[in-house]
Amino acid sequence: MIPLAGTVTVGGIIARNSGTVNHCYAAASIIGNTNRPDIEIVIVGGVVGVNEGVIKNCVALNPSISGTNSNAGRVVGSNSSTLVNNYASNNITMSSSGYVAAIAKDKKDGETITPEQYNNKGWWITPSNWEFSDPWDFANNWKWGANNLPY
Repeated sequence: MIPLAGTVTVGGIIARNSGTVNHCYAAASIIGNTNRPDIEIVIVGGVVGVNEGVIKNCVALNPSISGTNSNAGRVVGSNSSTLVNNYASNNITMSSSGYVAAIAKDKKDGETITPEQYNNKGWWITPSNWEFSDPWDFANNWKWGANNLPY
């Protein structure tokens, strides 16, 4: 468990997860900076700041992720539990004194994907891209946007 005293946690979807985050993507820049003397560490993640649950089938499309005195990751900043089948854009700019890359579908930075992949609806609905061949459901849950991303 990550102690929260003296810690700021920031994530693109949720700051701290102890449940399940599934089939989501984040596309906003993430900034976790502090100059407060009582804050010792900043944890920043493109999708989730601190994960103590399950993150699966998620995609980090954030333009940038930054933090001071921070633990950082493209998908999750700090992980103590389960990561399954997550992806992150190759265009994310990481700016963090504590950033050490861990790139794979089951690691904090997810598997690297390109705009050619994630801006193509076919990539999102290809069963082999998702855990248990569970692609994104555009028939019932999602629509394809004019910006070439799900909504």
